[in-house]
Amino acid sequence: MMNDFLKLFGGMTVAQVVIIISGVVFLFGVFKVVSKYVTNRIKKSNEKAAEWKKIAEQVQQYPEWHNQSIQIRDGLNNAIHELGNKIDETNNALNEMQLMNKRNYATTCRYRIIRFNDELFEDGRLHTKEHFDQILEDIDEYEDYCKKDPDYQNSKAVMAIEHIRQVYQKCTEKNTFL
Repeated sequence: MMNDFLKLFGGMTVAQVVIIISGVVFLFGVFKVVSKYVTNRIKKSNEKAAEWKKIAEQVQQYPEWHNQSIQIRDGLNNAIHELGNKIDETNNALNEMQLMNKRNYATTCRYRIIRFNDELFEDGRLHTKEHFDQILEDIDEYEDYCKKDPDYQNSKAVMAIEHIRQVYQKCTEKNTFL
């Protein structure tokens, strides 16, 4: 075996051996650099492939996401529409309540007018100017409401209003307020 080795390499000089060893070391170094470069390129290529795969998966999910966004938008539109309807209903209810309150106030004014007129007829007692002023204010508000609401029956206090004004006129002329 040694003879074979010497036949093959026996004629080599030290310089040739150094060159061969240097060549082998150089080739080994080149191999390491090239293998590192190739490994990095493969790694980056795999990372890019993973990114593209992730993008492709997201692209495949787009129709589902789009449908979800349409459902959310439609749900919000419906909720807004329902809220608008509820606001309209609330406003209508408020308007009805305000009309009812105004009508009730007019009825209360009418009641006070009729009651005051009854007092004038019952015992003929005197009233203060402030009491007359309050009733005259009630008369103004009552008549104003009757003009604005043609459905409201206003014939119930016509004679009482006329009588109160006549008595007020007499009290003013004679200064006979309490």
